[in-house]
Amino acid sequence: MIVALAFFACAASERAAAPPPPDLVVVSVETFRADRARIGQAGSPMPRLSAFAASAQRYEAAWSPAPWTLPSMVSLLTGLSAAEHGVTRGELSLNPEVETLAETLQAAGYETMFFGVNSLFTASRGLEQGFSTYRAWPSLNGNDLQREIERALDARDPKRPLLLWAHYFEPHCPYEAAQPFRGREEPTWGEETAPTLDQAQFDQLGRCFQLTDPGELPVLQVGRYLREYDAELRGADLLLGDLLVSLERRGLKDAVIVVVGDHGESFWEHGDFGHGRTLYEEVLHVPLLVRWPGGAEAGAVTTPVSTAMVPALLRHAAGLEPRPALDGVVLAGTDDEGRALRAGRLGDQKLILDARTGAVTAFDLAADPNERAPLAAPDPTLLDAVRAEAARRPTHPPSASPLAAPVDAQLRALGYKP
Repeated sequence: MIVALAFFACAASERAAAPPPPDLVVVSVETFRADRARIGQAGSPMPRLSAFAASAQRYEAAWSPAPWTLPSMVSLLTGLSAAEHGVTRGELSLNPEVETLAETLQAAGYETMFFGVNSLFTASRGLEQGFSTYRAWPSLNGNDLQREIERALDARDPKRPLLLWAHYFEPHCPYEAAQPFRGREEPTWGEETAPTLDQAQFDQLGRCFQLTDPGELPVLQVGRYLREYDAELRGADLLLGDLLVSLERRGLKDAVIVVVGDHGESFWEHGDFGHGRTLYEEVLHVPLLVRWPGGAEAGAVTTPVSTAMVPALLRHAAGLEPRPALDGVVLAGTDDEGRALRAGRLGDQKLILDARTGAVTAFDLAADPNERAPLAAPDPTLLDAVRAEAARRPTHPPSASPLAAPVDAQLRALGYKP
């Protein structure tokens, strides 16, 4: 009896000594190109985020699963590839049978909050599954979003572990940054090789891309867009820096914090602008930073990963499952505007497949990071994986959104369609 009592006392003591589940914070950022942010590099327009990155894991080859917001955010919330969840067009919604990260954590006792800016979030598309607090605006200033987040944090029960998800709209088009971040005279990286647009090309742009003051036409230097985008990165950096300070002041300094881009942006590098229609690096390669308590595991991770790994990583942080493996083929795809493109990366080799025609284009990203010199033959293992992804059908098919009628208008307003 004495031995049994001692055993149970020891077990109770171990349970009492077990650390509480960590708070989890995800900050997702619209239209966030890794190469232009240059986090941690000299001349970065984001010094505050660079300072944060010094104590974080920096995934230097992170891909978005899709080149536009809706499918990429569904992947970030579920851990599924775009082909697996099937929410690849604007009129589709996540099947409620799919369990999201928020639902998993809510069942484990977490308080779950989402605050985001994008008109795609305001309709019921399944993104809200599992969030006890879900607030979305079609448009809202980043400072106002910050205040909404702070009010919710001040009112929450600090005894419960927290999942906080904040989605910032900056630096999405239109590219008219706040005045303090504009008017810089120093050359912008890549400006000297940027192409030009004539009057006809400018007139064909969607309203989101038509600069209020484009300067002298009929010739417009695309470098002007690069300057405006970098100015918006400076503005986003200030917002993110303020958010990190706000979290620390509210007792979340030991939270696991993830900063991630939902997708990138094209500035005519491959003949296209915006996002959603191609699978080149400018729309897939995004920042992904993970800061563990105390700055543990800080440093660069060069293995290619998908940002769809974020839910598995956070479930691991909460003690709910093993840590996800990082090796293997990374996949992405888009069906925007009737396209059927799939891409994969294995090591330094990248492949883009047009699933309608079967056309394949491969690149060696180490030797050709700008994707200008296609390889003569793709890696067969990579090709097989991308073809399998193209043939994949969702396990739980998505449903049509109840607000399908205004979808086109929403997408045009956001710059997805010209």
